[in-house]
Amino acid sequence: MHGRARPRSPQDVRKNGQKLMDAMKKFTSIRLGSAALVLASVLLGGCAKVDDTGNGNGGGGGAMGPVTVAITDLASDEIVACTIQISSVHLIALNGTNVSVLTSPVRVDIASLSSVSQVIASVNVPAGLYTQANITVDLGGAACFLVGHGSQASIVGTDGLPITGSYQLPLELDAPLNVTVNGNQLVELDFDLDQSFVVDLPGNTVQLEPAFLLRVNSTTPKPLLVHGTLTSVNTGTSTFVGSIASIGGTSISSPVFHSSPTTVFQIDGAASTGSAGLTALSLLGPGAGIECLGSVSASSTKIEVTSCLAGAGTFDGGSDSVEGHIVDRTGAPGADAMLTVLGFSDNAAHDTQVFATPFIVNVNFANTKVVRVGSSTMYGTNDLNVGQRVRIYGALSGTTLDATAATSVAVLEPTSIFGVANGPVAGSTLSVDVTFVDELPVNVFAWGDGGSTPPDPTLFLANVGALGNGQAIVPTSNVAVRGFFSAVNDPGPDLVASALSNVDTGDAEVFVRNDPTAGVGIAVAVTTTTTVITLTISGTLASGEVAIIDRGHAGSIPLPTSPAPKLARVAGTGAYSLRDRSTGAIQVYTHFSDFASAVGSTLLQGATLVQIAGRGTYNAGTNTIDADSATAVIQ
Repeated sequence: MHGRARPRSPQDVRKNGQKLMDAMKKFTSIRLGSAALVLASVLLGGCAKVDDTGNGNGGGGGAMGPVTVAITDLASDEIVACTIQISSVHLIALNGTNVSVLTSPVRVDIASLSSVSQVIASVNVPAGLYTQANITVDLGGAACFLVGHGSQASIVGTDGLPITGSYQLPLELDAPLNVTVNGNQLVELDFDLDQSFVVDLPGNTVQLEPAFLLRVNSTTPKPLLVHGTLTSVNTGTSTFVGSIASIGGTSISSPVFHSSPTTVFQIDGAASTGSAGLTALSLLGPGAGIECLGSVSASSTKIEVTSCLAGAGTFDGGSDSVEGHIVDRTGAPGADAMLTVLGFSDNAAHDTQVFATPFIVNVNFANTKVVRVGSSTMYGTNDLNVGQRVRIYGALSGTTLDATAATSVAVLEPTSIFGVANGPVAGSTLSVDVTFVDELPVNVFAWGDGGSTPPDPTLFLANVGALGNGQAIVPTSNVAVRGFFSAVNDPGPDLVASALSNVDTGDAEVFVRNDPTAGVGIAVAVTTTTTVITLTISGTLASGEVAIIDRGHAGSIPLPTSPAPKLARVAGTGAYSLRDRSTGAIQVYTHFSDFASAVGSTLLQGATLVQIAGRGTYNAGTNTIDADSATAVIQ
């Protein structure tokens, strides 16, 4: 993220890896409250509170329509966990009606939401047009953990003082949210960590400048994640009902889920699909934990489920858990194994977590169930190989997890490797000199213990199939590969990929933070048209100022000042927001032209730009980013 000033080579990473590993060995028990790191209370399927002033509890009359609100984020390579509390969400109609869609505060780990959107509210509200959303975020109890640190990072504002209290985020929608009785409207709030935080990794500190994005009925929504417990199953209608509890354990709503013949069920660690899976779900009985991935539809009020974990192996399944990456393994194929998992633990009551710690996890070849997220295939402990990211449920004692019982479940999670291509894709295989596995540097893994034919991280082989077509991957290309590691007894490639990207030609971020009150540092002059925002940057960066092009694990470089950097949008819509630091007000846009015009207008009226960031395809020749999302902060 924004703490780096230059790209990191494999040599840089390996040379500094021991320092990181030493930091990770610190054992720190952190109590964050009864629902840290995950969504603690979700309101689904109920009726919102409606009042013209927003202060009462009057019920809305007339036709009602469903609205689902979810929180998401993009991946961060320096933040392991970041929990915040969403205290309230209000929708304000064109006629002034104020609708509360969140009756109880929720706590969300936004750093875990790079591939999913966590539902925080799905309620029926009066049908009509809504033009505003008002969100309260309480950062007084926020907890952020950085890579290699077992203690909480300090969260400070741009003034360097600790963040306390709440942020009021009034968002204005440039296109009204049209709530109808027939369609479920999806509102996704993106608390963009990469644009909100500047990270001081050695100092274990993050500097916050909130940069919310909002997407209404996105054409490319992420899967929706819902936690809860099972209430009932109706195999005749292919539906089941869940119960979502508050922090105190009181049920606050009963969402209805709809499954299809292709829905994957993983019940107590046994995988099945369709009606067979639904029948297996019904045998669990009320109170079993469920974790559902799915979507909302414009023609249904139910949650359409693509996969469902239930019973043992879920957050509410009643077991302790360890989540992280397998960095070492002892145990031959077909035998019991002892794993070293570097990551964090969560007890069954969800009131104690331990971060940045190597855990010993014992698994039993015959008893331990192994499933892969979204797959109907059954796996085994041979698939628990060095490098793989896992979530394993069992009985925790100190830093040792006993996952040998028949009720123990290991969940294989998608894992990403980052590095430099050794050459183009050959057939269906890509050779990579790996630098990172997700957020961990390559040298924390005992690769030599990775099975019968252990991987060489400098010549790591990924089966990418046809994913490399059109990627223009050549030697020295920075690449990211996402998938699952091969089993310990698999002589083939080291990882089977589900996604591949050429980082050098993929999305990048232009990020500029200016401190106009410092009296020194850079000066940023801004000119705008309806299609382009041009930044003329002069001077030398002062402390706290940033001007970079960030490509995540591939590193960041100083933003060239010539030609003048530009934010533009070639075609299509996107997500854009303009925040007034003085008032906290946020205007949300779906068209870059409206965003650019608003930035130009506010600056002409005397405002000062303090931060601007855009993410999309970067053209080095013109120093321009085609920003499909962007945020700006003025004062």
